Amino acid sequence: MADRARPGWTRWLSDQRVLFVAVSVLSNAVMLGRSLFALHILDTSALGQVTLVQTAVLVIGLLHFGLWNGGYRLLCEGDSERSAALNRMAWGLIGALSGLAALAAGLDWLLVGRADWALLLLAGLIAGVATLARTWVSNQMLAEGALAGLNRLSLVAALGSLVPLAAASVAPLGAIVAAIALQPVLFVVLALTWNPVLRPRPGPSGSGLISRTFAAGFALFAVGLGLQLAMVAERAYVTERLGVENLGRLFLAYLYITLFQLVPNALEPIFLRRLVLTRQSDVLRTGLEMGAALGLTSGYCLVAVVATVGLGPPLLALSFPDRAIDFPFVLAILPGLILFTLASPLAIMFNVLIAYRAFWIAYGAGTGLTLAGLGLGWAGLVPLDLMGVAGLRSLAYGLTGAILIAACITAWRRHPEFRPRLPIPSARD
Repeated sequence: MADRARPGWTRWLSDQRVLFVAVSVLSNAVMLGRSLFALHILDTSALGQVTLVQTAVLVIGLLHFGLWNGGYRLLCEGDSERSAALNRMAWGLIGALSGLAALAAGLDWLLVGRADWALLLLAGLIAGVATLARTWVSNQMLAEGALAGLNRLSLVAALGSLVPLAAASVAPLGAIVAAIALQPVLFVVLALTWNPVLRPRPGPSGSGLISRTFAAGFALFAVGLGLQLAMVAERAYVTERLGVENLGRLFLAYLYITLFQLVPNALEPIFLRRLVLTRQSDVLRTGLEMGAALGLTSGYCLVAVVATVGLGPPLLALSFPDRAIDFPFVLAILPGLILFTLASPLAIMFNVLIAYRAFWIAYGAGTGLTLAGLGLGWAGLVPLDLMGVAGLRSLAYGLTGAILIAACITAWRRHPEFRPRLPIPSARD
């Protein structure tokens, strides 16, 4: 009996899906640690320059305009010819952006006349294009189910990006910027070297492929952009109306949101692929996959809530006693964040169906509520202090999650195969 029980745990611990989530969290932890290290060794001016590099990475990361989202959805269908055409399209965009990045850095050098600024801009542009390429390569490997290779690449790239920090005592700014750029560059170079299948190959572009990819991905891109808009408006309100010091008091809550969403964000692409393939090959198992996705997410939320409420205060008091006063903002955001997170595995259904009306309504309502609340606060019609801002964020998350859940329940009437089901164990189990 012991021999039968042990392999179950062994399989679970060695499951590449579990390892993928763990490696994703570890990679993000490396980036977080790198940011904290930069905060420790750089002065205000250098931190500003690093922020500019990170801004360049973020801006370039948006230039796929939904092609990466739609491309991943179509890759999951397993059509080899279409996958090859999608890869050519993606690398065509990456190549065009690379040329524009080099041109922008050259013009900056000519117009500004400072080689250091030109190099800094070039580093940010290289990191941005490489990050875009890394996301696409990761999408390809996820769609192929090559999680073992993706885990190795992510781990090597994350740890390899720490190497430049050895020079931090000599050139602190250069070391931090090099570390930021090296992680995506190393990932892409190693991926294309180890797996030639990921490289673009000559062939037809595919009639109507770009429009279909946009149709499959633009909605997800747009709602994500709406969330970013709401966050920018929120931070602008706090900075202008309550002061930059109060914005700093929300740092803990913002960090918590980022950390909380690491695991759900890592689970989502895995279950999207499994649901697309299951619905194509064995529609009766679709509900079981939905049940597994909802069960894992629910279990994660339960553990996260218990850990947050039980361990949060003592850990803050021990590690960051000055920040303990800001913990109530985390608790204010938590209820809405939980509802939003629980809706995510159910809403994968709309991505599988490539039917995004519910996303437009739900995310539009959440963004609209945020902007309306901030507008009322800005006009002085309602008192909106820091706790009010945190509560507004929670309400926006909760409204988005509630609409998505309601839309899923309604859609189950037309698509009952997506109704979550739990596996029924056999007698011998």
